[in-house]
Amino acid sequence: MLAAIAAKSVNEVTYHRDYAARWTVRLGDGTELSHRRMQAGLEASWPYVDELFAPIPSNAISAR
Repeated sequence: MLAAIAAKSVNEVTYHRDYAARWTVRLGDGTELSHRRMQAGLEASWPYVDELFAPIPSNAISAR
């Protein structure tokens, strides 16, 4: 059962990653306005990218 859930999760993540990538390219290559907005969004979120890869302290997990 766990293997089936994991397999479905991989498919879901793959779908959403590809969907987001297509929209990023579409908006970046679109009109001047869509390019500016996509660039502004990326610049606003870029400072937080490192947090995606930062280890989570073990006490933060047990506090949930």
